[in-house]
Amino acid sequence: MNAAAKQPAWLWPTASAGLVLALLCACVLHEPLWLGLGVFHLKPYFADWFAVLAASDARAAGADPYAVPNFFDPFGRPHIYGPWWLELSALGLTRAHNFASGLTLSLAALLAGAWLLRPRGPGAALVAAAVLATPGFLLAYERANNDLAIVLLLALAGWAAGRGSRAGRILALAGLLFAAGLKIYPVAAAGLLLAGRPAGRGRDACWLGLAAIGFGAIAWLYAPEFQRAVGLVPRLDIAQAYGLPVIPYLWDNPGMLRGWLVAGLLPGLGFWAWRAWRGRRVPAGGAEPMAEGWLLAGAGVWFLCYAVNTNFGYRSVLLLLPAAAWLRWAQGPAGPGRTQARWALGGLLVTLWLAVFHPAMMVISSLATLRVCAWTLGLENGLVLGLTLYLAWEVARWLQARWQAYGVPASGSSAVVNSAAFTS
Repeated sequence: MNAAAKQPAWLWPTASAGLVLALLCACVLHEPLWLGLGVFHLKPYFADWFAVLAASDARAAGADPYAVPNFFDPFGRPHIYGPWWLELSALGLTRAHNFASGLTLSLAALLAGAWLLRPRGPGAALVAAAVLATPGFLLAYERANNDLAIVLLLALAGWAAGRGSRAGRILALAGLLFAAGLKIYPVAAAGLLLAGRPAGRGRDACWLGLAAIGFGAIAWLYAPEFQRAVGLVPRLDIAQAYGLPVIPYLWDNPGMLRGWLVAGLLPGLGFWAWRAWRGRRVPAGGAEPMAEGWLLAGAGVWFLCYAVNTNFGYRSVLLLLPAAAWLRWAQGPAGPGRTQARWALGGLLVTLWLAVFHPAMMVISSLATLRVCAWTLGLENGLVLGLTLYLAWEVARWLQARWQAYGVPASGSSAVVNSAAFTS
């Protein structure tokens, strides 16, 4: 037995979480460090979680949580999420518990993220820490944004669906439905119900049908609340955001140097196109069904959020799920699948760490610096768009492989398909 096999499974995930926690403590002790890492710090800490608690307090006091402004929130923010957040006061949580509950949410998400990534050595631990410490993730911890709670639910659902059992799929479906009541976009993660061994064309269609019925029931029961919340969701007309509408916004900006913008967009898109071309013969998916579930869930919700609106940086925490799948496969046996996963991880890290330049872009003055700014924004948006298309490509290949698996005779060879056809 080698030395790596003797090491406890929790060692390197704990090391990754510890590194990020140390960085967070340094930011709290020296707050200018937040801006240096691309995070616009707000007071009080966990300001986004405070908004959720303020909306719940408003409902409990008989006020309208969707009113603009909401006088229970120091920034006057109305409630723009699902209706179930408004029941927090029934659990005894109020604005007075903001720090304790916000800290709990952020720490739980950090520890769960380290567990999801599951590094198995010092190099992988540094990669995991680099993922968990990207500016968007730090922003989510600092604000205790409720996207962290959605990621926790989707991670649980992916783990449950990956068990391949009826009980696992029931738990995964319950997690998806609960997440949909908190926010809208988790409906796009229903595909993770297909993770694990193929149950058969009819059975898998049945699970997806149950998910559609559940989502439809939630939408019908809470239609007025969802309509009001969607109508209040802000559209971010800023360059420092993620989303397909950012690209035309940059293009139409009178101060933008379009040539430099295109010069950044093209290599960003080209990188992911190159990886898709290089990986076209690599078998879809990987060796762990639950990791495939995370890939499906993360890709689905990210694609929906990216396509329909502009998003603050904390939305990038959704990419933790595909990152977890890629890191699992990157630590697997040598081969083209491992190489592909490592390139994907590297591209993801570059994409997300470019946000560290966002504060500097807000104070651009000279023309020479503006050229660099336009090129960097183009590169970032090209990488994000390319990443989104790459995720859609990976999911499409996985679903095609799953569809082919339905045709395997019921003689037991379906297990061979699941372990061989889905293994890189």
